[in-house]
Amino acid sequence: MLHIIWLLLKIAGIILAALLALLLTGILLFLFVPVRYRIRAEGRLGEEEPFRAVIKLTWLLHIVNVAFSFPEAAYVRVRLFVFTVFRSSSDAGNEEKGGGGKKKRKEGRVKKSAGTEKESFKKEEDRQEWDEVTVSDSFDDERKDGTEPTVRQSSAVLQEEQRKEPETTSSEGFADRIRQVADRILGIIRRIKEAIGNIGYTIKTICDRIRKIASDIQYYTQVLQSDVFQAAFALSKKQLAGIVRSVRPKKCDIWLHAGTGDPAGTGQILALYGILYPFIGNNVRVEGDFGEKAAVEGRLFISGRITLFMLLVAGIRVYRDKNIRRLMKMLKREEA
Repeated sequence: MLHIIWLLLKIAGIILAALLALLLTGILLFLFVPVRYRIRAEGRLGEEEPFRAVIKLTWLLHIVNVAFSFPEAAYVRVRLFVFTVFRSSSDAGNEEKGGGGKKKRKEGRVKKSAGTEKESFKKEEDRQEWDEVTVSDSFDDERKDGTEPTVRQSSAVLQEEQRKEPETTSSEGFADRIRQVADRILGIIRRIKEAIGNIGYTIKTICDRIRKIASDIQYYTQVLQSDVFQAAFALSKKQLAGIVRSVRPKKCDIWLHAGTGDPAGTGQILALYGILYPFIGNNVRVEGDFGEKAAVEGRLFISGRITLFMLLVAGIRVYRDKNIRRLMKMLKREEA
């Protein structure tokens, strides 16, 4: 019995060790195997699509392959071994969006036309009801009086009612006018007081903000001049330079054919290229076009690699540095 238990424990230990070994191998591959990138681009001024670019990322002997194309047949494709696990196409998305938009617009037009018909039908019903009420009222008047009411009779009735209304005396009207003038004057005085109070509050708020800004400028100027900032800046600059060296392109080839349509302008471009040649070397080639028409054409090829281990090491060094941590606290004003 003990022999069987020991055998089972031995098998479980072997399986666990194999899993840990696979996990450790995966972590080491992820950190030390670089991600290779390759960028190709070309363009010509005056074409329907003046710029085209293709970007490819590969990892671990092209086991993972990511490609991006723009703008012609724009897509993003991700492959694992030889199987495509993800692919996006802008054309299909545009067709779906366009079809959905057309469908929605068509449904909106149908709903709008149906609503217009309902509204017109309702107006017609209301008009018919109003006509019926008017006809019935006129019929009742004729039945009672025996005569058809006229416009003159209705105006005479209105004049009679206006005569019956009590007229206000001149003294009451004068008192009301004085009261209204007094209310307006009091309202104007009240608004002036409120405006003066608001101006005083606004001036006080602006002064407080100016004092706070001046205090902040003085404080952060002292922080920038401190030894803590100088040490943190030196370390960050060193780590950033190391990251740039690790990710910069290993191959770079740029060709440019340019002309402004003016020989003098084209000559200035070539003169600038001559000044920058000691820094860019043979990686960049510029050809001048002294024709009468402006022309710009170029090609670009860049390839390099990015090692995640270098990025991780630089991040750990920056995170563990005591000067950077003190600087962060000083910027948050947690430490004077």
